[in-house]
Amino acid sequence: MPLAAIEWYDHNKQSFSYEDASDQAACLCIAYQCGRMQMMKKLDDAKPYLVDTGMFIRCAKWNPNGNVLAVCGSISENGGEPKGVV
Repeated sequence: MPLAAIEWYDHNKQSFSYEDASDQAACLCIAYQCGRMQMMKKLDDAKPYLVDTGMFIRCAKWNPNGNVLAVCGSISENGGEPKGVV
């Protein structure tokens, strides 16, 4: 599966309003062009979040606070023209 993005957010760079954000929030996203993503709390996360976006992923980026991950790509319904989605 070809990779679309590997995005790491270092929670130690920011201060958060919620407690222990680095223990609760995902900080590493591995996104594949086929639409699947794996989001992890740490490199050796035994229970990563697995997401199937249903779209062709082009890129993914964390916002400056690291609490939102934007994923962009395209989706084609019923074999029609691909439409851009975020």
